[in-house]
Amino acid sequence: MGPSHVSEAIILRTRPYGESDKIVTFLSLDAGKLTGIAKGAKNSRRRFANCLEPFTRVRAYFRTRPGASLVFLESCDLVRVPAPLADPVKLAYGGYLVELVDQLTEEAHPVGDIYHLLAEGLTTLESGAATGAFVFLRF
Repeated sequence: MGPSHVSEAIILRTRPYGESDKIVTFLSLDAGKLTGIAKGAKNSRRRFANCLEPFTRVRAYFRTRPGASLVFLESCDLVRVPAPLADPVKLAYGGYLVELVDQLTEEAHPVGDIYHLLAEGLTTLESGAATGAFVFLRF
């Protein structure tokens, strides 16, 4: 197993894997978009408590493995909980921003500017009005 890394990250998506694990795709400030396995994430109250939901900003602790496409996600600390996007339009725009970033970035290529742009867009969406102009002004 490779060295341990720590980076600010935004969770883009998660999906179940097996009985207790999750596959997590996140955009990290330092390492770019990464996909990793979070062992025991479905049952963990300590290592991944409320940290693996889309739009959530975390401090991710992970290890890379030489020759492997998945990183090993050791734990996450909650940095910022997203405000509930109860408005379906805001939720749709937030999902759109996350999907754009996911589709337009490559694995393991640092994209600090895109990280900051996504973080700013999600923060603005939480507090502002959800309009079509929002997407064009941000991206």
